[in-house]
Order: sequence, then structure tokens, then C-alpha cells
Amino acid sequence: GSVPSFAGHPNGADAHSGDLNDWNRPAATGNMAGDPGGWGWWAIPAVVASPLVAWVVHKKSEEEKKKMQEENTKLQEKLARSKEQVYKQKELEIRVKEAYLSKLEKQLRERQDIKCSVWNPSKSSSHREIVERYMEQEAETWAKVYARRLQVLAGLQEIFKYDDYCATRPEDHGKLMWTFWRQWKMEIEREKYKLLAERLAQDPC
Repeated sequence: GSVPSFAGHPNGADAHSGDLNDWNRPAATGNMAGDPGGWGWWAIPAVVASPLVAWVVHKKSEEEKKKMQEENTKLQEKLARSKEQVYKQKELEIRVKEAYLSKLEKQLRERQDIKCSVWNPSKSSSHREIVERYMEQEAETWAKVYARRLQVLAGLQEIFKYDDYCATRPEDHGKLMWTFWRQWKMEIEREKYKLLAERLAQDPC
């Protein structure tokens, strides 16, 4: 019934209490972070690890989102520049068409004036034919580059063949030629307003 004595132990009762404390802590040889025999990273309490992981995921998500936004911005800028180049090219083509149509108006007046001045030696039929051939060649070249669908060449051939209207005043010569000319002008005006509408739709400001 007596309590066992630890007096015989080299270190006495203190050694026994020391053994009990050793059970509650890792071995001395492996309690450094990263030591396979110690606590390691997995020993980080959950209350610390969970917010840390969440922060890392959030940070990575923010970086990926920022990168995507930057790439999208660059793409939008590239598309905007591309569209602007297309608009400028179309505007240039419309200006060329308008310039050509203005020149064509003068040529038609000149040709019809020759047609209606048959008694003037300086404005003979041979001169008119030279002017007509030049107008046809120019219309064919111009149409290939800018406006085949306007069919200017076909219209000129109809004019040269059938328009022989001569009025009292030179500025009133011709009828069919003005029908075709107004048709060509209206087509170019439609192209101009269509382009304007497209630009406003893309950039209302």
C-alpha cells in the first residue's frame, strides 16, 4: 500500500516529470520548420492557413483579370485603328468618285456642245469621236479601280448613241446624259451617307 519511491532513479522525481513533458512536444531532433521529422508547413493552424490560401487565390485571380483586361484593351484599340483605316479608305474613294463625276460633267457638256455644233469646222464629228473615245477609256479605267457597279462606261455608250438633243442655249444641250449623270451622283451620295451612318453607329460621340 505504500507509494513507489523514485529515489532510486538517477534524476529522481524530476526526471519522471520531465518524461511526461516530453510526450507533449515534438522530438528535439525534428522540431525545426521544414524538417521531415518536425512540424513542417502542414502544422500551420487552420485558422491561419485558410485565410492565407484564400488571399493567394484572390491575388492570382486579380492578376489574371488585370491581364485579360489589358489584352482586351489592346485588341479593342487594334480593331478601332483597323476600322478607322477602312473608313478613311472609303472616304478617299468617295472623294475620288466625286472628283471624277465633276470632271465627267464637263466632258459631257463639251461632247454635247460638239454634237450640237456640226456647222462649226473646229468642232467636227471627228473631234467629237476623239473626245468620246477618250471618255470611254477613262471611264473603263476608273470603273475597274473605284466603281464598276456604277456602269459608267455602259451609260456613256448609251449617251453617245442616242443623246442628240440640242437646245437653244448650250447649257441646255442633252437629256439622256443628265439622266445618267444624276443617277451616278445619287449612287455616290448614298455611299457617302451610308459610311457616315456606320461611323456614327460605331462612335456616337
